Amino acid sequence: MTDAFDAHAHSFARKQKVRSLKFCETEITAAVDRYRRALRAEGPSRHGLAGAIEQLEERVGSVPESPALATAVAEARARLLEIAKAADRDKAFDADKALARIEDHLVATASKALGAPALRDLEASSRDATAAYKSRMPPKVYETLIGESVRRKILQRFGLPRLLLAEVE
Repeated sequence: MTDAFDAHAHSFARKQKVRSLKFCETEITAAVDRYRRALRAEGPSRHGLAGAIEQLEERVGSVPESPALATAVAEARARLLEIAKAADRDKAFDADKALARIEDHLVATASKALGAPALRDLEASSRDATAAYKSRMPPKVYETLIGESVRRKILQRFGLPRLLLAEVE
């Protein structure tokens, strides 16, 4: 999405308001296709979707311990390994939804640990960073962008990665 917004900012149409995220659908679809092809690759090393989820589990396990998140992180790691096994058994397994549920739980637990003042600061920081796009986006799209930014920052405060297939390296 950043690539699409940057391209728009440098295009002749930059003064036109972005009315939806549909304009960057091509870039997003291409990125998703590249990741999915890479994750489904098979070979002698740990490739494919199951291997990628196992790597994600290792990343979650390597974060500095936080007493407030210890239980949620342990549950997330166990669930990630279950998802990796399911993805290995069933190539059509929809890991995205399962990963989203785990991330939702981690974000809720981390938000509670941070407290309301810290969450307000994260939102203000996100709004400051995206202020240039606000006038070019419909309010609903802009608020979604803010929500995703805050979500990422909440997880980053605890060293946690986003649990998205697109984030798997």
